[in-house]
Amino acid sequence: MHHIWKRITAVAVLSTSVFVASGGVNSPAAHASGPVFPVFEEIGEIPTSPFNGVTPPRNPGDLEGSAFDPNRGSLWVSDDSKFQLYELEFTPGAFSSGRLRNTIYRKDLSQARPFGNLAGPPAGDMRAADLEGMAYDAVNDTLYAFAGSCCPAAPHSATAFRLTRDPLDPAPALLRRFKVADYQPLSGSVPPLVDPVLPAGVTPDFSGVAATGGQLWVGNHKNLIQYDYATNTFAAPVSLATTLNSWGDITGLDFTDEGGLSELWMTTSSERLIKLSWPAHNIVPNYIIDPRVLQIPDARAVESFVYQGVEYLAIPDGYDSYTPGDPEEFAVRVFNVTASVPAPVFTANPSTVGAGGTVSFQETSTKRPTSVTWNFGDGSAPVTVPVPDILPPSPPNPSPPVPYRTAPVTHTYTTVGTYTVTLTATNPNGSASTTAVITVTPAPAADFTATPASGTAPLPAQFADTSTGSAPTSWAWNFGDNTTSTEQNPAHTFSKPGAYTVTFTATNSFGSSTVHKVVQAFGPPVANFSSAIADPTNAPLVVDFRNLSTGYPAPASYKWEFGDGGASTDQNANHAYAKGGQYFVKLTATGPYGATTKTLPVTVIGGSFVGINPKRLLDTRPAQTFDGAYSGTGRIGAGTELSIPVLGRGANTNDPIPTDGIQAVALNVTAIGPSASSYLTVWPKGATRPNASNLNYSPGQTIPNMVIVKLGADGAISLYNEAGNVDLAIDLLGFFPAGPSINSINPERLLDTRAWGTTIDHQFQGGGAVGVGATLNVKLAGRAGTSIPAGVGSVALNVTVTNPTADSYLTVWPKGRPQPNASNLNFSAGQTIPNMVLVPLSPSGEVSIYNSLGSTDVLVDVLAYFPPAGGTSVFRGLPPDRFLDTRLNGQTFDDQNKGAGPVGPRGVITVPVRGRGGVPANGVGSVALNVTVVDTTAESYMTVWPGGNALQPEASNLNYGAGATIPNTVIVPIGADGTVSLFNSAGSTNVIVDVLGYFPS
Repeated sequence: MHHIWKRITAVAVLSTSVFVASGGVNSPAAHASGPVFPVFEEIGEIPTSPFNGVTPPRNPGDLEGSAFDPNRGSLWVSDDSKFQLYELEFTPGAFSSGRLRNTIYRKDLSQARPFGNLAGPPAGDMRAADLEGMAYDAVNDTLYAFAGSCCPAAPHSATAFRLTRDPLDPAPALLRRFKVADYQPLSGSVPPLVDPVLPAGVTPDFSGVAATGGQLWVGNHKNLIQYDYATNTFAAPVSLATTLNSWGDITGLDFTDEGGLSELWMTTSSERLIKLSWPAHNIVPNYIIDPRVLQIPDARAVESFVYQGVEYLAIPDGYDSYTPGDPEEFAVRVFNVTASVPAPVFTANPSTVGAGGTVSFQETSTKRPTSVTWNFGDGSAPVTVPVPDILPPSPPNPSPPVPYRTAPVTHTYTTVGTYTVTLTATNPNGSASTTAVITVTPAPAADFTATPASGTAPLPAQFADTSTGSAPTSWAWNFGDNTTSTEQNPAHTFSKPGAYTVTFTATNSFGSSTVHKVVQAFGPPVANFSSAIADPTNAPLVVDFRNLSTGYPAPASYKWEFGDGGASTDQNANHAYAKGGQYFVKLTATGPYGATTKTLPVTVIGGSFVGINPKRLLDTRPAQTFDGAYSGTGRIGAGTELSIPVLGRGANTNDPIPTDGIQAVALNVTAIGPSASSYLTVWPKGATRPNASNLNYSPGQTIPNMVIVKLGADGAISLYNEAGNVDLAIDLLGFFPAGPSINSINPERLLDTRAWGTTIDHQFQGGGAVGVGATLNVKLAGRAGTSIPAGVGSVALNVTVTNPTADSYLTVWPKGRPQPNASNLNFSAGQTIPNMVLVPLSPSGEVSIYNSLGSTDVLVDVLAYFPPAGGTSVFRGLPPDRFLDTRLNGQTFDDQNKGAGPVGPRGVITVPVRGRGGVPANGVGSVALNVTVVDTTAESYMTVWPGGNALQPEASNLNYGAGATIPNTVIVPIGADGTVSLFNSAGSTNVIVDVLGYFPS
């Protein structure tokens, strides 16, 4: 065969797997000897699966040899699985059907006679196994097929078969079919290998066969060996170990003749297709490619030939990357390898963009460029991308195979206009270019109107898209008040005053743009402020107020009312309070469009007691506390202690609890839905838990009680539940400042009438129940072994009745004074119920306890004591007087506030306090009341807070079910109008209020 390629010296750059012809691309030296770079243009494939008899899923083997008969225009392939040779018709443009012209079957090969011994016996059936190579010798018009040694289960000899034209074929001589003429054994039987023919060290394995100039060459591992069929001899091997490097062993061979010189194509076991110069057997590689870039994952042979003036390369494709039955399995791929310049092709996506848009370009050139250069037409530097012939490291047989192609490139166009993009594809044969046009269109120029753009809040505005440039296809509005829209022309109402920056973005496929405009909604300011006590340890108690008011337009003037008669018109103010208490400070902010007010409580620690709007400190149910802490913590179990902080809570609120200056606190403690009869004890954190109770309850009962408790370590208190489990709610009612105004102690039991009852000093214990109409006198102060000294003014007691035999009530008052027409504890037969009692002591330190009906055991625990009336800032206990009785036959000490009927659902009743029943008209901060609900119709709660104050707290003083009679002691600041207010949540209930005493301001 004669090939038009000219030999040229080449340099192998193995580290980068790129081979550059000397003289460079398009240089005169490169063109002087003609084109040298082979172009692989696949023109089709010959599928052999329709006729090779392979039935999936059987693993059939490979097509491992090939040879071209130029006279008949036939391509021969050897079937390594079926031990057969196929002659395929080669007709460019119409060979995809793989039409079979001739088959040399296994039996044809097995029945061949040895060379030179036509009368000899057949060589044996297994002689034709492992067909690995074929070659056509043009000088002698002979076809050869080689079989290696194979199959340990049925060993046989490696064999060379010679095929010649069939003299009986009626066609002209060179168009006759080939048939098997004879064979030569290449080695002894296996095992052992006794090979008198092969050179020492050469195993009988022949994976590639080629012919040139009438000579046969075979590939054996990394060796080339010349073989003479007539004499059945091998020359010394030519080692290609250095040339093949790590590319594996030879699997296919074919020569091309060029003016007396030869070039050699070779495939290897590590997926390389190599082209070698072959002058005087001097191996010089001048082209290497990974056949997988040609979509061939398992190249086992190669055949170079010229047919009808066109140069072709045929490569049989094995099965390694295909599933059995794949139509491309065992196909022979055919390439036009006529040396030519590349044919550049590319796509652009998209071809029209907006300014700032990015275009992705994908090169799909044919005829094997070695590099491509992009010129994007906008003045930017050209980009050159090399085209790899060798794939990067990857699995041996990727599936699917990797196509030849450069990676996509992207380019961003920033300026509106029309740009011609040029792709130049280059290989050593030359260059060619192609172009495409990219259009850069302006994105929309966003703009809008707002009608009206200003006005009084709430301000309804209609927005209209007035964008110019290319029309938007989508719209995004942000109105500056946390609302958005995607309509083209939305309507929106600005509900609050303010200057709102409206952001509008108009978008289409070419890009987007954004514009901002301000819409003004006018209105009155929103008053707001914060407060901080400048120095809580010194008098006067100075509080700093910081103005936080907002509005549009900003407030023009301010008015502060500090809750004690003081006022200011400063923007930020400070005020000195003469005495402690909770003051409701009001700020009025005024602007051109009106005024608003903000009222917040400010707690100033000082004096004897600071009553506050109740704050919920704990709720084990999933309910909210005033600062969010200790909420939803779950029921308190049997024998469980729990500590909760008090001081410093609520730093995140407008009314935090002070961090110091407090000795004790007044709490309202409510047990909800207990699972067993039990009791609750409250004491200072860190102290020894006392043998006393603050709250006793039965299963399913909801019951409150007031507790005065000294603060313990870290400003915290501890709680203990004896049995079962229970939900708890605790509300803070006020503070007792540090100093002589109160002496809070660890609770001590001073009375227990039960037969087994015990007291701290073993006095007043086990005396038996208090009978009907009976009065029991109990000494509380000056008892040895107790904490209440003689001479105190008043005490805070927890009084509990248990085992009562009839519905009744208890009254507690100083011994020696007239019995008041009031009650401290109301109860039903069989009920166990406590209540807090604040009561003055007689000069002898005693109190009297009266039981109206039936009999009942009584327990008394002392919680705190107050200095005598002559001391400084003490609690002033009063004989209980009835201030309110809503029952139709109810009576009060002064015939006011009686018989009004039950308080309905969400009903509020206001009771005058100041100037009644011993409470002075002036100088009073808080009052101690005993509040009792009677004849309740539904599960509900009652809240008590200063009258005249709109800030009704989110807390409760009494919790009760339907049909209950429940009392509780309440300490509450007196409102500015001298009253206190009471709120009933659900159902209806009668209410009784008795005064117990007051705390001077």
